[in-house]
Amino acid sequence: MTIFGPGDSVDTFEVGPGEIVFIPPAYFHYIENIGDNDDDMQFAIFFNHERPEDLGISGSFGAYSNDVLASVFGVRSTAVLDSLPKYQEDLFIVAGAEGGGVAA
Repeated sequence: MTIFGPGDSVDTFEVGPGEIVFIPPAYFHYIENIGDNDDDMQFAIFFNHERPEDLGISGSFGAYSNDVLASVFGVRSTAVLDSLPKYQEDLFIVAGAEGGGVAA
């Protein structure tokens, strides 16, 4: 997992089974399954609002060069951005579901 914080803060680390990660609101983050291709990755996401909304930015990342993204996010080096995959559309959208649940 990689979490981008204010300024030049970029934290990348491995998360194992049973571990919990807290991502502050509005912090960009990236989750990747680094296990074997046959390994399924399952995780639960909890929001602190009864009707959460999240629109992934993976498509936006794919539309800009790493130099532009580094400038926008105040990152001095593009090295961490170079390691992230680029997609042309958002891969994950979450919105509040009827009855207060979360739908993916």
